[in-house]
Parts: sequence; structure tokens; C-alpha cells
Amino acid sequence: MKLRIGTRRSKLAMTQADEVARLLADRTAADTEIVGIATDDAAIEDKARFTNALEAALLSGDIDIAVHSAKDVPAILADGTELAAVPPRAQARDVFVFGPRLAGLDCRSVADLPEGAVVGTSSVRRRSQLLAIRPDIEVVALRGNVDSRIEAANRGELDAIVLGHAGLQRLGRDDEIAFVADPRDMLPAAGQGALLVQTLETNDPARAACATIDDIPSRMSLLAERAVVISLGADCDTPVAAYAVVAGDTMTISGWAGSPDGDRWVKDTVIVAAGNPEGAGGQLARRMNAAGAAAILRDVRLTR
Repeated sequence: MKLRIGTRRSKLAMTQADEVARLLADRTAADTEIVGIATDDAAIEDKARFTNALEAALLSGDIDIAVHSAKDVPAILADGTELAAVPPRAQARDVFVFGPRLAGLDCRSVADLPEGAVVGTSSVRRRSQLLAIRPDIEVVALRGNVDSRIEAANRGELDAIVLGHAGLQRLGRDDEIAFVADPRDMLPAAGQGALLVQTLETNDPARAACATIDDIPSRMSLLAERAVVISLGADCDTPVAAYAVVAGDTMTISGWAGSPDGDRWVKDTVIVAAGNPEGAGGQLARRMNAAGAAAILRDVRLTR
């Protein structure tokens, strides 16, 4: 059996597809082929820009499996496809990489950043949480892939940048991390650090192979986090975060919703039985909405 694994063509996406191919090789007799698929990232303004081309390739039969960064996958998958596997999750937290001005600084948290530090991020979620903690710092928009963002910091254009821990690990650049953000300060995006493997509902050989690499705690955490985002009505431009951890029969799930300037925010945590991840995410979202998240996010949408 040969499985064609579709992925975007970026270095990180290819590395993630390699990870899935290695897992499948270890656990099945399948032969794998990685198929890089071009995506028009500038043409669409939401998460669908990362998934549309891969889903089209699945539906046309050009690939058997699509591998995504779970945080980039919209709430609704294409008709006829399914979430086939969530491999063991990598590090979910945010990390800081310093430019020359802060190099060597003993900084272990956002609170330790120098006053007026210039921090780059492409994420409105990160911006909201940073400014909620440190309204004195300057947060600037930063685009591009991981390598280009780090290069901007190394050139001294920024004092620091914020990235996902898992991406740096997968690219072998985690030695450049200045510090890892504490989730009590900054919650990650829903699905950050996780991979989502998608197949056709009718492709039984691919579904069976993917089942061998599905990690139940990682899947449950992802489903709970996605349920928070869906229940809050959030999208990729909404300052919303969700992070779930499964330990035995218990799930701890935390969520954040805030304004882009960090002036208004709601953060909450629930600890529940782990058997119903979507229900846990919905429960947390209802608590957050009752505490003011619905009003904050409504204002965010109105001011775009």
C-alpha cells in the first residue's frame, strides 16, 4: 500500500509531513510519498488559505492524506473528509527569540522584558496577551516564515519576536529560544503544536493507517480547544486562545478572549472529566461569555 501525503511547500510544513511519514512507516507496512502542494497564501484572508488546496487535492484523489498545523485548520472541514489522526502533540507554548539588544539578558518571563521593548508577532492573540501584561512595550506586526522572522530579530530590527515552540523544535532551532512563555501569562492558540491529519471518509486504507498514529490525549485536547474557538465564534483574526491538558481521566482547559490592545480581557479555566472534550470546550466558552467575552469579541468584530 502506498500513501500519498499532501502538505504545503514551506520548510516547516515539509518537516511536519516527514514526521507523519516516519510515524506511519514505524507502525504500518505502508510506503509513503510526500506531495508538496502550492497554496495561494495571499489570496484568502482566513485560515482557509492554508487548507483549501490540500482539501481540493484530497477530494480529487491526488493525495490520500493531508497534514496540517492544527492551529491553521478552520472549524469546519470539507464535506466528505474527516479528522483521521492527531499524532502526539509537540510543545504547545509560545517562545521568545531575542535580537542583539537583549541578547544575554536573564529574562524568564514577559514581566522581565525591558521597558519599551519592541516585540514582533503576526498574531493578534499574542498581541492582546502581551499588552495585557505589559502595556509599556511596543508590539509590531511581523510577517514571513520562521527563518525570515528570526533574521529580522538577528538584524536588530526588533528586540524580540514571539513564535511557537513546536515550530522551532521541528526546524532544529530551539537553541535560539530566550525563554518559554508560561501559560499562566500567555495561552497558546487552539491546536498549537499539534498536527491534524485529514483523509477522505471513504478512503478506508488511509483511515486505517492513520488510526495507528492517533494519540488519544492529543486528539481530546485538540477537540476541546477547537470547541472553545467555535463556541466563542472566533476566527484567525480574533484574540482568542485555548489550551487543554489531559492527565489520566481529567482535562484542564483554559481560555482567553481579549481586545487587540489588551485593555479588556477574560481568562478562565475549568477542570472536568476527560471523556467529552467538545462539551468541556463549550462549557468553558459559556463561562467566558457570561464573564464578558461575548461583549469583548462583539466589539472586536465591529471595529475591524
